[in-house]
Amino acid sequence: EAMDLDAPDLTEAIDAMAARRMHLDPTLVVFERAVHADDAAVHAHPHLGDAPDALVENWRTSFNFNIGWTADDYRRARAAFPKALQLTKRLYDKGVLLGAGTDANNPWTVAGESYHRELELLVAAGIPPMEVLTIATRNGARILGLERETGTLEAGKRADLVLIAGDPLASIGATRAVRWVMKDGRLRTPGEIRAGAGLAAR
Repeated sequence: EAMDLDAPDLTEAIDAMAARRMHLDPTLVVFERAVHADDAAVHAHPHLGDAPDALVENWRTSFNFNIGWTADDYRRARAAFPKALQLTKRLYDKGVLLGAGTDANNPWTVAGESYHRELELLVAAGIPPMEVLTIATRNGARILGLERETGTLEAGKRADLVLIAGDPLASIGATRAVRWVMKDGRLRTPGEIRAGAGLAAR
């Protein structure tokens, strides 16, 4: 709320991160869920069924980032959230290596669905969809030191593939429409993967 995006200290810090080739995973989805945690729709999200019941109950009763928040606190937090998007775009523009992660299992942040939402938020921050796909693939491998093994489609690299219905360059939300996944040379549908994980079909 109080952050000045043009403050010299912040500019210096971002420049130093870029110069030192540091990487950062903004986990925007965690903060988005936190500032909307008073919304009944968050507590009834259809993907909550993908998380263990005990974890969801923990979110409902004790583990959250906004214990004691008032309605005004939520209002102020939501009003400040766009600054997180602006800061992320500033980091991207300055050349800081961004990753796409979610800190899944933080309150209301369900593994799987939250990753797609993170990509959507990176686009909402003003990063072009093609660059967001690069953040989600090549950058992830680079951050983990695995760029020689995976992260891009090249001869000699491991190629775990996802086929989606739609054009993520037109709408990054198309990444949600997964038709099949190829991992370790085995082709599986989302339904098969969910069944193997003991989850209901979607």
